[in-house]
Parts: sequence; structure tokens; C-alpha cells
Amino acid sequence: LFLLRLIYARRKIVIPSAILHDIGWGKIKNADEIHRNAIRDGIVDIIAYRMTHQTKGVEIAQEILLKLDFLTVQDRKLTYDIIGDHDTRIYEPTIEGKIMMDADILWRFTVPHRNAYLADKTVSELIAIMNKELKKPNRFYTPEALEIAKQEMANTIAWIFSQQIK
Repeated sequence: LFLLRLIYARRKIVIPSAILHDIGWGKIKNADEIHRNAIRDGIVDIIAYRMTHQTKGVEIAQEILLKLDFLTVQDRKLTYDIIGDHDTRIYEPTIEGKIMMDADILWRFTVPHRNAYLADKTVSELIAIMNKELKKPNRFYTPEALEIAKQEMANTIAWIFSQQIK
């Protein structure tokens, strides 16, 4: 979470939120296939699609964080709030939520995301998808995340070209 080097926030909230935010997918049968199809079909940002894994994620996070017992009740609640709204973004997040949510979106600009979900796309298609993502209103909460996204996009495109040359 490079953003924590640039923006002050409580690491003890951001780190568990980042680690646990998508844990709910593990309770959804065929989650990888469902998610790959949602990306392909352009429904990945529909609230109803996102709500299920967030809700399941909060349930699992509650079990884990209660057992670990290293956060106060208030800090656990903040962590659950971030996990429970990280994709749907219905409520105004704390700075910790903003950082975690920005980091989550930054994943969409990386080589591992491309390899997992967009490997069948041409470079032109990939650039169009990433540019569309960059242009979504209020996509990032922080200007730092937007700049990192642009850098990651350039790195990903450069990596693809370097693989094609080999």
C-alpha cells in the first residue's frame, strides 16, 4: 500500500481492511468465473453484484478480527465499515477507507489484473478499458491514486509490449 507512504492514515485500520476486503468472494461458488464474466460483460460495477461479497466479507472479517483481538471495538467497526462498502461506495469513507478503496481500484491497472481477467484483450482494447476506468467520475478519492494509476497503466502496457517482442 504505497498510498500510506504519501497520505497519513491509521495503518492499523487500512492494512486489515486491505487484506480482508475481498474475503467474501471465497464464500461465493464459482466466484472467479462469475467475476471474469462480470468484467467481460461490463457489469462489474453494478451495486447488487458487489453487495454480496461485501456482506459475506464483513461476516468473515468479524470472526477473524474478534479472534485476533488486536483492534479496539471502534477500530474493528471502522474496518467492517470499509469492507462493507468498499465497492458499492454508498457512504462517505474515512481517510482509511479512501486509501483502501483507491488501492483496490489501482489493482485494475496492473499486470496481474490484466493477466487474470483481460489476457484475451489486444493492447488497444486494454488501453481503452483502462482509459475508461480513469475517466469514471470520482473513481479515485485521492489525486495520488490517480497519478499512480496512470503510472501503472504505462507500466502494464510497456510490459505487454516487452513480452510481445521476445
